[in-house]
This record gives sequence, C-alpha cells and structure tokens, in this order.
Amino acid sequence: MAKKTFDNLPPGKRRAIIDALRTVFLDKPIHSISVADVVREATIARGSFYQYFDGLEDAFTTLVDESLTAFESEIMARVQGKKLPFFTYLRDAFEKDYAFFRDAPHHEVVRKFFMPNQLYTVDYEGYRQRKESFYRTFLAALDTAALDHLSTRRTMMLYYHLSHVKIQSIHKAIKGHASLTEAKEAYHWLLDVVEAGLKETKPDEKHR
Repeated sequence: MAKKTFDNLPPGKRRAIIDALRTVFLDKPIHSISVADVVREATIARGSFYQYFDGLEDAFTTLVDESLTAFESEIMARVQGKKLPFFTYLRDAFEKDYAFFRDAPHHEVVRKFFMPNQLYTVDYEGYRQRKESFYRTFLAALDTAALDHLSTRRTMMLYYHLSHVKIQSIHKAIKGHASLTEAKEAYHWLLDVVEAGLKETKPDEKHR
C-alpha cells in the first residue's frame, strides 16, 4: 500500500496521481508498464513516485484499493438506513451500477489486477476476507426476509452469484454486445426466477 506521504497529499493531487495510475494501468499490458509511464502521465518527478510508493506493485495495490473503496462506498450510500427488500434493491441497482461502471472503470481495474500474472504478488486471502466482510455489512443493511430460510453462507453465496451475473451483463452492455434494455430485462428475469424459486423452498432448508 501507499506510504503515508501519499495519504497526506492534498486530495486534488492524490486524485490526479490515482487517475494517472488508472490510465496507465488500463492502457498498457501490465508487463510493459514502467515507473516512467506513471510519472509522465501524472506529471510528477521520479523521486516523488518513490516518496509515495515502494514500486509499481505498491502503486497498483493502492489503485485497486481505491477502486474497491469507491465501489463499496457507492453501494453503501444507496442502502444505509433504508432497509430495502433484497430483490427490490437488486432490480433498482442495475441501471445505477451500469452508470457507475461506465463512468468510472473501477471494475476494469479490479478485473485486470486479478488476472493471472507473475509480475506481482496478490493477497488473495486478504481480498477474499475483505469481500466477505463487505457482503456481511451490505446484507445487514437490507431487508432479507425473503432469504430468512437460508443459512448465512447460502445467502452470501446467492448474493455473490447474482452480483457476478449482473456485472457480466453490465460489461456486455458497456461493450455494446447487448443493449442496456436487453441486459436489464434478462437480469430482471433471472431475479424473478430466483425469487419465485425461493418462495417454494422448504422451510427446513436453513438446517441443511
């Protein structure tokens, strides 16, 4: 992660460096990115880069953390204190998530960072724990009465899979492989099927 000198920068300069990192990270193959690319895009001195980061791996990890934090903050801002029903939230969130990913390519950063490579070490367990912690916090902010007969583990698995399908659908719409309307209708159909199926689930499912 970034050094304290980076965290203590004025917000505007800090954001400019993050934006430069994102531009370079997404525009070039990872193996061909150099510190020179970053300092040129950010218009900072090479020495300043090393005042802020230990190296490229440290800078990329900071970029991913910023992307995850931005997405988590966006999601929590929508649900905090509202207790929206689980499926209502998922239906309403599709277009909002589409706009979020279209205008700020955080998902692209995260996806590329986790692609198999041998250039830097990824703390997969740390990120898994972070994701699980966020899911717990997020689900606690929703009305999950429709899922009460599921165990906590199965509830989290369900949300994970539905979110994964949603992100893939949004990605197709952004890339032009489907229209936004087509992608949203297909996702809403899936939610209808899952919700109807849960209503027929036996009450003792939680104990299996």
